[in-house]
Amino acid sequence: MPGRLSTGALVVALDFDAEAERMQYEKVSGEGPQSGWVSTSFKGKELLVLVDEDVSTEDASTDEHASTEGTSVMDPAEREELAMQVYCLRFGEATEEEVESSKVPLQEEANESVEEVICPEIEQAEVASLDLESAEDMAQIVLRELKQKEEERKQKVAEEKQATREEYDIGWKAERIPRNDSIAERLSCDLPQGMCCLVFNEESNSVNVASTIEPSAAINLEYLSTALEVRRRENREPLFSLDPVDAGSEFYDPKRSMQVKRFEPAWLAGTSVGEVLFQSDYHLKELSMGEYEQPVVGMKSCHEFSNTEGPEWSAREWFVVRKAEVQMSGDNVLMPFVKMGVEAREQIMGENGLEDVRTTKPNHPLVKYAEMFTHNFDLIAERKSVVFHLRELAKASVLAKFLIESGVELDESWFNMAAEETEACCMDIPQLWNDRSQSQIRVHDGKIANADSAFGTSSHSLYGGVQFGLDKFQLSGARQPARMMSAGLAARQFVQPARHLSATLSAGLATRQFQRSF
Repeated sequence: MPGRLSTGALVVALDFDAEAERMQYEKVSGEGPQSGWVSTSFKGKELLVLVDEDVSTEDASTDEHASTEGTSVMDPAEREELAMQVYCLRFGEATEEEVESSKVPLQEEANESVEEVICPEIEQAEVASLDLESAEDMAQIVLRELKQKEEERKQKVAEEKQATREEYDIGWKAERIPRNDSIAERLSCDLPQGMCCLVFNEESNSVNVASTIEPSAAINLEYLSTALEVRRRENREPLFSLDPVDAGSEFYDPKRSMQVKRFEPAWLAGTSVGEVLFQSDYHLKELSMGEYEQPVVGMKSCHEFSNTEGPEWSAREWFVVRKAEVQMSGDNVLMPFVKMGVEAREQIMGENGLEDVRTTKPNHPLVKYAEMFTHNFDLIAERKSVVFHLRELAKASVLAKFLIESGVELDESWFNMAAEETEACCMDIPQLWNDRSQSQIRVHDGKIANADSAFGTSSHSLYGGVQFGLDKFQLSGARQPARMMSAGLAARQFVQPARHLSATLSAGLATRQFQRSF
């Protein structure tokens, strides 16, 4: 095979690396490169045989088979047979029919002036004289080397991506979580557990803030305030997407091109709401592409669902709300409830850049991942803080829609609870990409049969965002109040306009008496 020494090649040792167990050589006779490096051992067994021949490269170049005074140059056929016998004796691959008794005795002592060896190169990918088991050994060596190179490549890519995360401030952190404590202080409301809820006061027709120990009733006041402002000004809920900057360009490269953060409304950039929208969407992409261990046992990344030899694809996935309602407990605590999931759709390159295909096949890798993520969403939210807070934002958006559409006249203080906007960081960020490589070695009749087609790579690109889609839910319009009411049964005559924001200090409003109808 080109680039490899043949069995029985005669070489002269020039240098030796004891630690790596490799030797630099210059060829005297036989097939293969004129010079280079070869391994000297495999699995603790020597691959090279010392011979008692004082032959220089100059002698070999003049006449490879010539004899010098006091020197007997071995016939190439005998040398190859000898090399095979030594290999078989060391590795136990020979049978009595395959190898005859040695015709040339091995010399125990080598010439001290020149070290010469016969080299049966086991690392060559195809040697006709080796049997099936030897070829399988070589295949294992090749795969082991490829695995090592792949691990080195992954480590390098991981370091580059970590540097990108730090440079562009990517990653959810505890300090990004908005706290209720500061707002509660302004309201003179004590929150022992840091959680609060909204209580409908039937007598005063107002909505109050109360301490609670029930997670399902808890609401983040900063998320609620921002959601109320978006609903009042834009008549919608917050929306976010990560879009490729130049997807339609002929120079588009997912590894080098940038993607832009798009907030609707745009002023959400720099707010706590904008931050949780971006960080949750980006983390979803990372999980989808297998950048991190999956949060639930049995979940697979979209790469594990895809065929490496198949075509490259692009797709988008986004968070959605599948079910939304507002319930009320026996002590009049308003409890927004959402059922969330992930949707996915394949994209193709069109005249205007990436466009959604009309129909995405149900067996598409990203569709499968989205279904699995949706199935485990609540469990993932308990294990991934950024997903949990996205769900809290969805709850706040549902409650904001309920309050606005129910005709509640809220005091201006409801819209000013959020922290002041800060300057948005890094609106353009590098795209998240992932190359997947596969290696497969097939041995047939003692030879590696698929050396040319055994290796391949594929690339996939993901886009998307957060689109709650609350417009499809009717959250007001009923006439009669209900002890446990869904979003569609919220009566206008029951919720009268509240003229001020008040704080209810009674801990007895902790919602333990209600019955959930999930």
